[in-house]
Amino acid sequence: MPDDILSTYAQAQPDKPAVIEDRPDGTIVRWTYAELEERSNRLANLLLSLGAGGAGPDAKVLWCGPNSPEVVAVLNAARKTGAIAVPLNYRLSADEARYVINHSDAEVAYVDHEYVPLFAALLDRGELEKVRHIIAAGGPAPA
Repeated sequence: MPDDILSTYAQAQPDKPAVIEDRPDGTIVRWTYAELEERSNRLANLLLSLGAGGAGPDAKVLWCGPNSPEVVAVLNAARKTGAIAVPLNYRLSADEARYVINHSDAEVAYVDHEYVPLFAALLDRGELEKVRHIIAAGGPAPA
């Protein structure tokens, strides 16, 4: 089996910038290849630790949020576990999102903290048919 491409880059050029995000508030987030590798590995281990209903070969990991370093991390983490990353457009209405979520076969959702309330509302109403784990990313942990 060939080496993971991110691991190869992280080993060969650990200090080279891998992800740069220029945020609307003027801050700039920079992750090196070593930092992206570390974050992706940590997230991959979290996904695998969920056990049945987690992420592994051919499992679906739904992600919802705007383009961000966290999206790059989850895409790499999913690939590392053999899972398939499934995007969910964060601009969908609640009904549209519910339809896509329930037809994605994902049991794990990796959600930008701004969109956790959408998932929480669907969960509270019992409208998530397959999602068993919701991971909030990029901000304060929800209640």
